[in-house]
Amino acid sequence: MKRPDLVSPNAGLLGYRQFQMAYVTNDLDRALAILRAQYGIADFTVFSPAPGQPMRIALAWCGETMFEVIDATGMGIDIYDKALPDDFAIRFHHIGLEVADEFQWDCLQASIRAGNHVVDFAGDNDVARFAYVNAPELGHYVEYVLLHEQGRLFFESVAAN
Repeated sequence: MKRPDLVSPNAGLLGYRQFQMAYVTNDLDRALAILRAQYGIADFTVFSPAPGQPMRIALAWCGETMFEVIDATGMGIDIYDKALPDDFAIRFHHIGLEVADEFQWDCLQASIRAGNHVVDFAGDNDVARFAYVNAPELGHYVEYVLLHEQGRLFFESVAAN
């Protein structure tokens, strides 16, 4: 399969390299048990992004795709928990697209503005600069990630299946 080497500045919002599929859940341990038993993802790297925060995230590489499972129960970040019912669920939440460098990030920002797209959540931390674009026509979010060096090292340490 031939893939383009570089992302064109005019590639549009979905023209970046997809590396991740992400799900939200309200019971991480139960969700991971299902993913292990029924879908063969045996090993996950599980962490909390900040000490004392009830949010927990599990990551696992399967081939070239990283699977992310987010349990933000009780955290109050509506972007994650609004997709969940009161009882147990695992719901698809977003695809993750990698932004290679500052030039691509600037092109992405221009595309977001030109298309009047809504960024529902964004930030910049030690791991990455990120933005969640609401894509209601697609039924999910699109997360854009520009990894910092610490993020690259972290992603390389994520469990591989």
